[in-house]
Amino acid sequence: MTYIIRCINLPYEKKQIFEIVNNVDRYSKFLPWCTFSKVLKKHNNILICETQCSFLGIKESFITKNTISKNTKIVINLISGSFNYFLATWNFYSLSKNTSQIKFELTCESKYKHINIATKFFLKKYINNVIYFFLEEAKKINIKKF
Repeated sequence: MTYIIRCINLPYEKKQIFEIVNNVDRYSKFLPWCTFSKVLKKHNNILICETQCSFLGIKESFITKNTISKNTKIVINLISGSFNYFLATWNFYSLSKNTSQIKFELTCESKYKHINIATKFFLKKYINNVIYFFLEEAKKINIKKF
């Protein structure tokens, strides 16, 4: 089982960062491992999403159920894919008028033992810095910085 937790303070409103993280359809534009991402279905505060990833020649596709608490939390549960277990949570906090805090937690385990080694390497290389990829996207789209 792999567990990662990352937290960072940002000079943006939490709503702005929340909107970037919640925009699954754009993931393949700025996450280096993501080759395809799409919201398949939307109902109230639930998104059913498909994401395809590629790393070291290994291509994986998975479908998730994203439960949205507007501007505060996104909980991502696996519906189908190559994981025995997958749970990711994004929390968004306002620290002050000019600062927000983003917390990302991921717990996962691949179904395939031979992929677990590659998965751990992938997680260390990319997911450890996942918040920074979203921060770079915020800079690219020039959201208002305090």
